[in-house]
Amino acid sequence: MGTRPAILAGGLFGAVAAAVAMLCVDLRVARAVPDPDADASLSPPGVSSTDGAAERARLRRELAEAQARIEQLGREPAQPEKPAAAAARPTWSSLAERFRSLARKLGRVPDEGSPGAAALGADLLDLVLELAKEKGLRPSDMFACPDGWPALVASLLQDADPPLDPTERRRLEDAVEQNRSAWEELAARRDEMGGVEWSSGVDRIGQAFTDAVTDDLSDGAWDAVDGIEGLWDANVPWPASGASVQEAHSAGELRQAWEKEWSDVLGLREEQRMHLAPILDAYLREAEEIRQEQVKRFAAARESGVSASWEDLMERRTGNMIAAQRRILEQLDLDAGQCEALKSWDRIYDFSIEKERPR
Repeated sequence: MGTRPAILAGGLFGAVAAAVAMLCVDLRVARAVPDPDADASLSPPGVSSTDGAAERARLRRELAEAQARIEQLGREPAQPEKPAAAAARPTWSSLAERFRSLARKLGRVPDEGSPGAAALGADLLDLVLELAKEKGLRPSDMFACPDGWPALVASLLQDADPPLDPTERRRLEDAVEQNRSAWEELAARRDEMGGVEWSSGVDRIGQAFTDAVTDDLSDGAWDAVDGIEGLWDANVPWPASGASVQEAHSAGELRQAWEKEWSDVLGLREEQRMHLAPILDAYLREAEEIRQEQVKRFAAARESGVSASWEDLMERRTGNMIAAQRRILEQLDLDAGQCEALKSWDRIYDFSIEKERPR
């Protein structure tokens, strides 16, 4: 099994082929020997016609045996060569141990600029990419997937130095279980979501796990999680998403630009664009309300000198795009390709109205 049978079979094929080639040469030589039934006077001097007949018979017999062996080998299943042994794929446990070992060597928690951190970060990325490919996910999705970031943190803290106390260990176990439950719920609804809702869910679940684990964690363990999170962020790519700010001179110009971009992103047909119009109008109204609130808060903060809070407005903006994508999925009768485009479309649209200067 493996290399040896394949090599033997290959050698046998080569030997048989060589034998057949030699036999063909011998037959050509043998054919030069006159046939026993031919006039003996035509035989070359010193060559017996009886000897020629026996030689031809022997050669034909050996050729028949060789051809039979070739046919038999052709019916046998090929034995694939054993591939060269590949380097063992790293695991979260092995990466966590390398991180701890590096910390002991440095006398501090390593960061992305520490000696040895680049190789560790590269292996971390390789594992993320392999796992994401196996699961049909984006690398950034592994931040929430139980087999990604949560598994790395759990491996890091399982053998923390000093060890977690019973309360911290129980909190870690609860966080792992809650993460798995939340991920399964999100994944079950994947086909019902646009890209913004999915990315928002991934970020929410991954961050909830991190917060649950690090809440009241001892300083040493907290520093370790913070350090390995820095390596994760420095190496694992996030999709080129986020906010797209469109500058326009009027609401009409803005609407026209967004209608074209949304239609192009999804590959909408002409009749679908008609149904997009009211969805886009609703999105624009909410976006305008959010923008007006931003302007008010910015003015108040500038006057008072107290920083304004923007978190709720960011959530409103995200929710506005999620609502628009849901309506598109429900109302535009998307085909399979358009549904896939919607699932990967995770851009949020904002705008700025620039008044034209007088000429």
